Amino acid sequence: MIKTIRSFIRAEKPILILLAGLFAYFLVQKLFRFSGFQMHYYDLYFYDHALWNAAQGRGLFLEDYNISLIWMHFYPIMWLLVPLYKLFPTPFWLFLFHTILLILMAFPILKLGQKYFGKRGLYITFLVLFLYLPFRRANFHDLHGEILMATLLSWLIYYLDIKQMKRAILLSVLLLFTKETGFLITVSFALYLIVFQRDIKRGVLLGVVAMAWGLSLVGFIMPSHLPDGDYSYLTYYDHLGDGLGEKLFTVVFRPDIVLKTVFQAPKIAYILLILLPLGAFALASPILILSVGTFAQSLLSNKPGTIDILSHYSIPLVPIMMMGGILGLFALSKSSVKWVCVWRRVGKGAAVFFMVVNVLAIVMLDLRSFMLPADLRATHRLLESIPPDASVVASSALYVHLEHRDGLTLFPNSFDGDFVVVQKMDPFFPANGNHNAYIADQWKKGHKTQVINALLRGERAYTPTNRRGYAIGLAALEANPNLIKVAETQNVVLYQKK
Repeated sequence: MIKTIRSFIRAEKPILILLAGLFAYFLVQKLFRFSGFQMHYYDLYFYDHALWNAAQGRGLFLEDYNISLIWMHFYPIMWLLVPLYKLFPTPFWLFLFHTILLILMAFPILKLGQKYFGKRGLYITFLVLFLYLPFRRANFHDLHGEILMATLLSWLIYYLDIKQMKRAILLSVLLLFTKETGFLITVSFALYLIVFQRDIKRGVLLGVVAMAWGLSLVGFIMPSHLPDGDYSYLTYYDHLGDGLGEKLFTVVFRPDIVLKTVFQAPKIAYILLILLPLGAFALASPILILSVGTFAQSLLSNKPGTIDILSHYSIPLVPIMMMGGILGLFALSKSSVKWVCVWRRVGKGAAVFFMVVNVLAIVMLDLRSFMLPADLRATHRLLESIPPDASVVASSALYVHLEHRDGLTLFPNSFDGDFVVVQKMDPFFPANGNHNAYIADQWKKGHKTQVINALLRGERAYTPTNRRGYAIGLAALEANPNLIKVAETQNVVLYQKK
């Protein structure tokens, strides 16, 4: 066993060194974002609080929604983390598991780059992967099922490449248990078996089983455990029909509605952005068919967030675009046909342009995660001063640091608590008015340093309301005669009920 491990380390040393650096970067980034109050209610509540409840013997229960997490989203994987929360309840376990999944996703991608383009190809693949915004942005999300999907899918594609079909099929089955939408990728893999492997028997069987499982989950099993008896995420597709059956009928028998839904400017732009940097080469690979289900989920939706390359919906496309791009580029490199050579040159030029632009994205979107507030220690001391048995109302970024208690409410949904702790308004951006116009005005007035700092830092989030609603809530706190201000830092105020 030890000899096998040593042999593996020697053989994969360059990849392991790269992944060790990536692991450290992602984990440190998560810890900075959490400790620096950059994570919010929707980043952690559904997972951290559910796991804490499970460790208390209450199941994966979410009081704010009066439902178990397992029926809001089908995440059986969460039960694997419950023993760790019993050992020591901390969101660090979520951060660690999340980071490990991203590293496990990256390993087969790097292996493929090394296999087809050598050591130089390995380093270029790593650079392109790191600069690929949907991959890097995956570390900013909470532990959505799409991250586990992408990890399994990465290995599935790797096993396809090395002709380990049984392992690939096994992973396609496991995808059914990553999330209620995991069946869409399994169905896409079934199409791959039928179209490219001519394995009609296994492809049809797998596709039918996956469809039956997925539709049973979202149509019957999950709704039967929901308070209103309805799987709420189907509302994203209400333009296709009223019920699940009518929506499916529209997708199959009304191509006019489907085409009208898909061929819209924002959705076409989304496809083009996803295809950068290597997706142009993925068009030459059969692997691209694995994206059919994920693209269908996003492009048929009427929710803007599903066609955002920064959203978690895009994460399963990462291994498809990267590994399909590698395989497609290798296939194209063996051809001397003129139009193929043009394809290669244009694709490589687009990839280089993409990487240059991404440097700006790193500066504007990633570096802010390592910027800590000046009152960091004072704010943590203030939160620690709140008695553990007190009921608390907290704003979003502070809420996630107080989740392991009962009687916690999100501000400004309520003011009713023994203590109310809130972040102040962003010191730069106004509560009202257009931000772009304000920034341009400040720039013209010569406040360039303040503008640059504000853009690098980003605006403070006011989940679950907007900045104007948050400002109204803060004003109501100040005017509340039943509350007294007991502590304050540069960015945070603590009130106590009289």
